[in-house]
Amino acid sequence: MPRTGAHRPGPPLTGAAPQDRVTRFYATAIPGLEPVVADEITERLPGVTAVRVHQGRRQGRVSFVYERSPRHLQTLGSVRGVYAQLAEIDGVTVGQPGLARVTSMLAGLSFGAVGRLLRGLQPDIDPSTFQLSATVQGPHRFQAAELAQAAETALCEGAGLRRRPVSTAMHLALQVDGRRAHLGVRLPAADDGDPLAYCVARLAGIGPGDRVLLLRTPPVWADVVMPACGAEWCLNLVDTLPHLPASATVLMDGEHWPVGDEVAGSVIGFAGDPRLAEIRQWTRALVPGGTVVVVVADASRFATMLRQHEVPLEVMAAVAVNLNGRQRTIFVLGSEAPDDPAAVTGPPLLQIDPAS
Repeated sequence: MPRTGAHRPGPPLTGAAPQDRVTRFYATAIPGLEPVVADEITERLPGVTAVRVHQGRRQGRVSFVYERSPRHLQTLGSVRGVYAQLAEIDGVTVGQPGLARVTSMLAGLSFGAVGRLLRGLQPDIDPSTFQLSATVQGPHRFQAAELAQAAETALCEGAGLRRRPVSTAMHLALQVDGRRAHLGVRLPAADDGDPLAYCVARLAGIGPGDRVLLLRTPPVWADVVMPACGAEWCLNLVDTLPHLPASATVLMDGEHWPVGDEVAGSVIGFAGDPRLAEIRQWTRALVPGGTVVVVVADASRFATMLRQHEVPLEVMAAVAVNLNGRQRTIFVLGSEAPDDPAAVTGPPLLQIDPAS
């Protein structure tokens, strides 16, 4: 079954991180997919508490408290990044007093605990150095560049750090959003997966032994993400072959797919503005009880097409997302389950040799 999440937005944690140990973290998320990230955090981090969703227009966040090994945080696939939360304050006004309140907070921070955490994950990190990204959202009379300059001065003169734009420096993220500001330090990532791919896989409920048809996806979906989810077999169907295709990639025609009937438990990927002929291919290739999870450009047009042509797929969820500044909708569609699920085995996946 698809996982859509049930976490409600809540107030953020406030105050600076404890001096002896860092236990407050947040994960950044694709806007619209924060509940999916919250579900993965809850499922994969035993003992996690205070999981809260903070929805955003450009980037979402999920904050939480976690007291076990921070290496577990590097296993999260649906996140854009995981950050140790160093401080968070309210009452940031729109003018210079608000900016001064933020810089005063930064100047008084201690980085000993987070330095030990980072060195435990990546020994060559130098916690006495940093590089900073800053964003401002709201009607403030100071811009992100002014915030960054003031923050860097406070960190250097007040906290005793040195600004160095190198890979071994701490990566600090400072955000002012309305009357609230928070500072985090990014944890080293364990792999180069695609967070959208992991989110779509979770919405489709992909697990061990599943057979998956991918639509127009980057090679990392087939080569990294699907195997990590336990998929037994996956095939990436594309309109044109990319320069570096995935290990299992074949060309498709919208009206003629080189696959058998009822061969895949899930069809996932990028549909754009699909024609009815392609949608018919989804239903032909899908086993009874299977799931389709696709990113579409025009949600209204797509939903109308499904309804008018009585496509045998039920809309289970429609999630509005922001993908690199473009508004898209992820549809989760389900086909009718068989009376006897054990009787559905499916024919061979391919009708052609993928190497041909």
